[in-house]
Amino acid sequence: MVYEDIQSKYKNIDEYKFIPISFSAGVVLALYFAQVYSSQCSHIVLLDPTGITKNNMKNLIDNIYKSEGLDKIYPITNAKYKKLLQQLRIKRDINDLWKINGIQNYTRWLFMYKHFNILKLNVPILAFVNMQKPEKDEWSETFNNKTRMEDIKILKKHNNYKAIIFTNKTHYIFDKIQPAKAIIKEIKNLIKN
Repeated sequence: MVYEDIQSKYKNIDEYKFIPISFSAGVVLALYFAQVYSSQCSHIVLLDPTGITKNNMKNLIDNIYKSEGLDKIYPITNAKYKKLLQQLRIKRDINDLWKINGIQNYTRWLFMYKHFNILKLNVPILAFVNMQKPEKDEWSETFNNKTRMEDIKILKKHNNYKAIIFTNKTHYIFDKIQPAKAIIKEIKNLIKN
């Protein structure tokens, strides 16, 4: 859909090179885009990504399934999903919203786990990763410094991956002046090359 939007706005799209930039759980969308259109992507930029190696993706999927209570509603059908959406519109219950969010997260990550392997992606990746010290309650088993470092160690062996680590700049690393300037500088360097 994103590619088609770009295609409708720009002529000679085959002549363009893309740099998908994404944040947090949205990195799976940028990575998948780069997998599908790898010949047109010069780089990928990930802003504080969640776990993206196979093991960390699997742990995330399992955690979402358990923590969101999806075992009570899976397997999900279109009819069940539409019913949840209708309930949300009528009752405006926050719990229904969280169920829908859980279903979307689970479905997205399950798809990526089945159809994507970052170690086979030949597009260079630049990741900006925040390490929170000390870790606080907001970090979970599947999204913490340990899992981030596991991804970095595995992916550093892959010659198309570079991680720039920030400390205590929050998950929203682009909201702070110092990391935002560093991110912009690195992206400008990618564009020059």
